[in-house]
Formats: sequence, C-alpha cells, structure tokens
Amino acid sequence: IHGPGVAERRRAELRRLGATVKAVADAHDPRLVARALGEIGFNDVLVEGGGTLHGAWLRAGMYDRIEVYLGFKTLGGGMPAAAGEGAATPGFAHGWLPEAPPVIFEGTIAMRLRRG
Repeated sequence: IHGPGVAERRRAELRRLGATVKAVADAHDPRLVARALGEIGFNDVLVEGGGTLHGAWLRAGMYDRIEVYLGFKTLGGGMPAAAGEGAATPGFAHGWLPEAPPVIFEGTIAMRLRRG
C-alpha cells in the first residue's frame, strides 16, 4: 500500500520481486489502507508500530482484536501506547475484553484482547 507519490520504477521493482502494489489517496489513513488491503484479499493484518500509528488505527475503529506485550523494562520516555486525543471520560473509552488469561514469559506480559 502506498500513497500517490511513489515512482513507477519503484512500484515496478516491487512487483518484479513478487509484491502486490496498490495505491491509496492517503497512505496514512487507516480506513483507506484497511479497505485497500481487503480489496487484495487480506482480512487479518498485523499492525506493528508505535503510539502514533496505533493511536490512529484505534481512533479509526479499525481494531477488532489487539495483542499487548508489556515488558518489565522502561524504554524511551513519554510516548503513550496509543498517541492522540484520548476519551474525555471512561464512558467514551474503547472497551476491551480478554480472550485468554495473560501469559508471562521471559520478563514480558502478553495479553490478547477483543473489542468489548
């Protein structure tokens, strides 16, 4: 998935390597990206990134399920897991329900949640 400014030679190179290449008007819009992925046959997608990316996908309502990994060490500083404007009150917050009990392994807590 790419925005409108990607050069044809770059798209051709990616196709030559076996990639499916699809343009969207705004590659930073989660709804457009998700729609484009659906059009080429994707239903389940791993979105891996930082707080800005996940905040955008959460605000767009694009997550049905999330997996959260919480390490026992603090890295970086100040960036929330989901950046951007949050819910004004708990009643407007995203609700999530556990799919399974949390698992602890090698200093990490793993949680699998579904939209509540």
